[in-house]
Amino acid sequence: MNRTEFFRLLEQQLKSLDDTEKKEILADYNEHFDFAVQSGENEDEICRKLGSPEEIANEYKLVSSVKKAKEHTSLRNTVNAVASALRAGAAGIGVIFPLYLAFVIIVFAFYAVAVAIAVSGLLVFLFAVINVDFIFREFIMIFSNVPMAFAGLGLLFFGVGFFIISGIIKRALLGAVVNLVSKVLPKKKEKETKADGNAE
Repeated sequence: MNRTEFFRLLEQQLKSLDDTEKKEILADYNEHFDFAVQSGENEDEICRKLGSPEEIANEYKLVSSVKKAKEHTSLRNTVNAVASALRAGAAGIGVIFPLYLAFVIIVFAFYAVAVAIAVSGLLVFLFAVINVDFIFREFIMIFSNVPMAFAGLGLLFFGVGFFIISGIIKRALLGAVVNLVSKVLPKKKEKETKADGNAE
C-alpha cells in the first residue's frame, strides 16, 4: 500500500467524524509519514507500521463516541460508544456488552412497570368516577367509588413518579456504561483524549 492509498482509505473510514477532527487526524498521520520518509523508510513499510486505516479509524471513532457520550449522556450516544467499542474490538468489550444488554433490559422493565402502574391507576380512577362495572362488578360493589377514585389517582401518581425515577436510573446507568466503555479505550488514544479534555 502506498501513501495515497493509505490516506484515501483512512479519509473514507473517518467520514463519520466531524471535519475538524478528521483534518487533525489526517494531519497527524501526514506528519508520521513525513518523518518516516525522512528517516529512510519506504511507504509500504510505513503503512504496515501504522496499521490498517480501518483499525486506526475505528480507534478514533471509539474515542470520539466516548467523548460525546461523556459530554452528553444519552441513549443514542451510549449506543454509539458501545457500537464503536465493538467495531474497534476493544479489549474488555466482552464484559461490557453483556452488561449493556442487561442495562437495556432493566431500563425497559422499569419503564414497562411505570406505564403499567400509571395505566392501571387511571383505569381504576375512571371506573370509580364513571361507575363502569362491566368486568369488576363485584369489586366495585365491595368498595365505594370515592375511596376507589383516590386509590386510582394514587396509583396513577405512583406510576408517573416511578416513570420519572426510571429516567433518573436510566441516566445513571448510561453514565456507568460510558465509564466502562472509556476504560477499554486503547491506552495511546486514551491519553490523547485526556490531553484534549485538559486543553479545553
